[in-house]
Amino acid sequence: MENEIRKLEITHVREPDIGQRAVDVIVPSTSRPDLLKQTLESFKDHVKFNGRLRFFLEEANMGVRETDPTISAEMISRTAECVRIADRHGFTGVNVEDVGSYSWALTKAMDRWITSPYMFNLEDDWLCIRDIPLDLAVDAMEQNEINQIRFNKRDTMPSKNEGAWIKVTRKLAVNGQEYIFTGSDHWYFNPALWRMEWIRPRWEARQANAHWYLNNHAYGPLMREYKFETRPGPDFYADVLRFYIWGGIDEKAFFRHLGVGERSTRNKYGTV
Repeated sequence: MENEIRKLEITHVREPDIGQRAVDVIVPSTSRPDLLKQTLESFKDHVKFNGRLRFFLEEANMGVRETDPTISAEMISRTAECVRIADRHGFTGVNVEDVGSYSWALTKAMDRWITSPYMFNLEDDWLCIRDIPLDLAVDAMEQNEINQIRFNKRDTMPSKNEGAWIKVTRKLAVNGQEYIFTGSDHWYFNPALWRMEWIRPRWEARQANAHWYLNNHAYGPLMREYKFETRPGPDFYADVLRFYIWGGIDEKAFFRHLGVGERSTRNKYGTV
């Protein structure tokens, strides 16, 4: 089975066509072909983008962690099916490696694959439930110097942490029209569009870090860069860091988390 996986891997990266804007879609995956299939099919059905999307799979071979040979064989079989799904969907690149954590998978992916100005982070367990205006999102980032636009997994609320953090909204011009965006209170590690020239020099990967520690990768460097000792308020995140949620308050969710009931060391990076 290991040899079968290696035969299926795609290692050649084709560069985007000259003059055609592109977004690189990273899909960290953990041997869950049923979820991966739903995620890819729903994303492709709903994403609206006239440029070129290049898809890359970072597949964790979870079977190598298992001491039970029966479970190990089953996990390796599921890994092989994930690679076949990526192949059927025309992925540009596939890597199979147990890197140990979700944060390290993203780091490896950014180093190995990403050459486009923008990256869309899409894990293997996010069902897209409404259209994603990716063309408009890229235009918004280019015309307003936005560094990240996230597409929420729940309806956008006016506050969080029991009202401790009151969200702010901004009206931004995109292609001559006015759109409302909501300031985000952190760098988002669920489905979101990333500006690579902003995040690369600020990214601090730690192989052991689990999913819920990922904000440290962006937050630590920012504390040193902007010389603040305590967390700044929402205006700073919206107007200086330029992190936004697509749409205003009460904007409906774009994604539903399929894997929320399957959190274990056996099938998620870092027990998320």
